[in-house]
Amino acid sequence: MQLPLSPSHRVRSFVYLAAAAVALAAVPWAVPQPPTARAPVPAEAARTRAEALVRKLYASEYQEARAKPEAAQDLAATLLREAKDTKDDPALRFAALGEARDLAAQAGDAETVLEAIEELVRHYAVKGLGMKTAGLATAAARAGGKEAGEKVVEAALGLIDEALYEDDYDAAHKLIEAAESAGLKVKNLALFGRIDRRGLEVEAARKEFDRVRPFAERLAKDPADAEANYHLGRYTCLIRGNWERGAPLLAKGNSGPWKALAGRELARPTDPGQQAQAGDECARLAEVEKGQAKRNLQRRALHWYQLALPKLAGLTRKRVEAEVRDLAALFHVAPPTPEIVAELRRINYPGSLQVMTLSADGRFILTGGSQDLLVRLWDVQTTKELRQFAGHLGNIEVVALSADGKYGASGDTNGQLKLWDLQTGNLVRQFFGHTDFVRGLSFFPDGKRLLSASDDKTLRLWDLATGLELKRLTGHTNYINSLSVNRAGTRAFSGGIDMTARLWDLVRGQEIRSLPHTAALIVVALSPDGKLGVTSSNDKVVRVWDVEAGKELRRLPHPNQAWCLAFAPDGKRLFSGSGRVPPVNPGGVGKGAVPNPPTRDNYLHVWDVEAGREVRRLEGHTSLLRAIAVSADGRIVASAANDHTVRIWGEKK
Repeated sequence: MQLPLSPSHRVRSFVYLAAAAVALAAVPWAVPQPPTARAPVPAEAARTRAEALVRKLYASEYQEARAKPEAAQDLAATLLREAKDTKDDPALRFAALGEARDLAAQAGDAETVLEAIEELVRHYAVKGLGMKTAGLATAAARAGGKEAGEKVVEAALGLIDEALYEDDYDAAHKLIEAAESAGLKVKNLALFGRIDRRGLEVEAARKEFDRVRPFAERLAKDPADAEANYHLGRYTCLIRGNWERGAPLLAKGNSGPWKALAGRELARPTDPGQQAQAGDECARLAEVEKGQAKRNLQRRALHWYQLALPKLAGLTRKRVEAEVRDLAALFHVAPPTPEIVAELRRINYPGSLQVMTLSADGRFILTGGSQDLLVRLWDVQTTKELRQFAGHLGNIEVVALSADGKYGASGDTNGQLKLWDLQTGNLVRQFFGHTDFVRGLSFFPDGKRLLSASDDKTLRLWDLATGLELKRLTGHTNYINSLSVNRAGTRAFSGGIDMTARLWDLVRGQEIRSLPHTAALIVVALSPDGKLGVTSSNDKVVRVWDVEAGKELRRLPHPNQAWCLAFAPDGKRLFSGSGRVPPVNPGGVGKGAVPNPPTRDNYLHVWDVEAGREVRRLEGHTSLLRAIAVSADGRIVASAANDHTVRIWGEKK
């Protein structure tokens, strides 16, 4: 699959862009962009000096990076991290980011390539698309292994819309080539089919680009030309995805349905009913389109539906929610969190309930006890116990479920870590190495690895197939109380008695940064995208962090100490639980007694993380909440408490 871009085509493209620029400059709706706050690119002499300083400071690391791709990857991550912390020397930061970009590309690390370029674009007056395209082309050639290849493919395909938005078909062509190159290494037929289809869409878009060129020339001569307005407006909206510029053209066009849609766009409705109607109109028009035009209409429908949804009610809300879920899945974005407002069902636990987690599909709950030492599997719909797993010799401190629902894992106060087959009830494997309480567990998305955290001050990465320890992460100087991992399995967030929360790079197996607190950490949560972290400490303060930057963003006015935290799938809602502390702490902060808080608070709290405000409190539990878990679609939330119940919360019955 090739998309040749001949010199003559590039000349025609330039003619079209020149004509389009004249046409667009003539219309009154073109809104001037605000002045940029980005710094100019440092002078060449300053860049050369800064690059030499970086290479001198990390001379031994550069030498190793030349021989080992993994060393280049590690050095790229180090330079990226250091660049983010360098705020008083623009030339040095620019040089470090450029070196991080190039090293990551040589190592086949698409994620770090794009992250370094985004930092460059954020701080300096540079264009990112060309750098991203070149970086991914190099990464595609150097990517080693299936996982790295898949990341290059996803990154390249994800940038194509940006290339089309800029009318940069040369870049789009190179991105398809990069995806192809990496896809050949992955050898996944379905993935390669996606690349092929996207390549055909780009080729069709380029043909449409050529087709509308004469209309751009006509519009440059006569801004009132209805036919030219329609064709150029349609191209601008449906191929480029630029509705701000395309809608005014369609409004001057000669097509009734498109003029009507443009009218809705230009009205910028704030009424949720009208916003939903705009989404409906985009969805209806998408039904008869193909390729890039269909994608951009569906993406615009999602835009309007997402604006309308929070203010809708009744059957209209349910209908729009269904539309949003389908479109969000199509574009690989998290659907908005449904409003969790009511207790739907309740599981009455027969003993002392210690820990709980919920399966990704919301069908099953796994619990662990502190007296019977049993792990139990429950059906969410019927609230019936399905199976028991026996074998622990200590109180069960943590449980986890694999994304595919096949396996459960559990850890106890003796340092035992066990893997269970949920279908057969058999013990599949034990993992030996921890020497103290196991308090944190998380399966990786690939279902092949498991991450654990322990009071022995370590995080350990395990191979599920062999039971062997793959990596040990050290840095905490006291018990680790809590562990959270992002959706992609690339970042971990841990908190402990040493009054620090720590962010870890799970790809490279190293600590990224430590966030100091003024008291012991009780629980931490990492947002699904890995950008935000929330911490609750023994000083009763709940903090929201930009974890990559190491910056505290805000504090949530939690009424009492928060003992459990969980993000919704879109990262916009946070669930927290608190309550009266028992006389002896059963595992939250070390092994000693802690004082009771002055007031009783047994609520499940729902927070708007960005606004830092409480949305609602859900009442029902009569004792301290110990655990919260959220389903992958955000429609079900489960909470476990010392009142011997697991409560399942959702939308109105």
